[in-house]
Amino acid sequence: MSFFKVDGLNTDSFAHDETMRALLQGWKKAIDRYLSNVEKATGESCCDAPWWYNERTSISVLAGAAWINQWSALEEYSTTKRGAPDENLEKSHRTGRADLMVQTSEVSFAFEAKQAWQRIGTRTVEGARSKNIFKKKDSAWKDVKELSVREADYRFSATFASPSFPDSDFLKFLEMPGKKPVTAYIKSWYEELLEQLSNQTRGRTHYLAAYFPDPESGLVTSNHGFHYPGAVLILEQCQKGN
Repeated sequence: MSFFKVDGLNTDSFAHDETMRALLQGWKKAIDRYLSNVEKATGESCCDAPWWYNERTSISVLAGAAWINQWSALEEYSTTKRGAPDENLEKSHRTGRADLMVQTSEVSFAFEAKQAWQRIGTRTVEGARSKNIFKKKDSAWKDVKELSVREADYRFSATFASPSFPDSDFLKFLEMPGKKPVTAYIKSWYEELLEQLSNQTRGRTHYLAAYFPDPESGLVTSNHGFHYPGAVLILEQCQKGN
């Protein structure tokens, strides 16, 4: 049984709410396609996962979500950014690269992204179980503000989070009461993350998607004694005043 959830914060007035939610649904489908193709090719269930790798890999999956929706996407494309690469240089603009552009037949979105590795095990202090996520989220926000306001119709930062916990915790979770104790633990952590984010949005539009394909199976795991059961994606809109 998988756990997939999409949440929005301050999205009521966003004109393209349905498009963003369709993008996040496409993100899930892109992950599903990857997992399915790996299983068919290797004969092994969940022996690989796209959230194990790095920022570039995560961006490629979000680009795949655009293509699944019959839209288009460009990764790592050249563009002009605001500000100098060095604070000592007197230069208001510079040549750089943007992480991702998604284009539908009606609207375009530019993204700057970061990858966050986050421990959520029982030995991690509850209030700190999203510390790395917010650190990377701030970094993505800083980057997206460097994009020109004319870069696309809308600009978003994207934070890809890969939570993990030790193998020993996985065994502990399985012994907990309830039908799906591992999923319950992940849901509890996600709700904590959502609450923390809700307190920090400053009125900005946010979208969150969490996808954990099969938490109880234990099949999606690394070779280093840790489980990486799924991924969370946080999108934050950078408005023209920012």
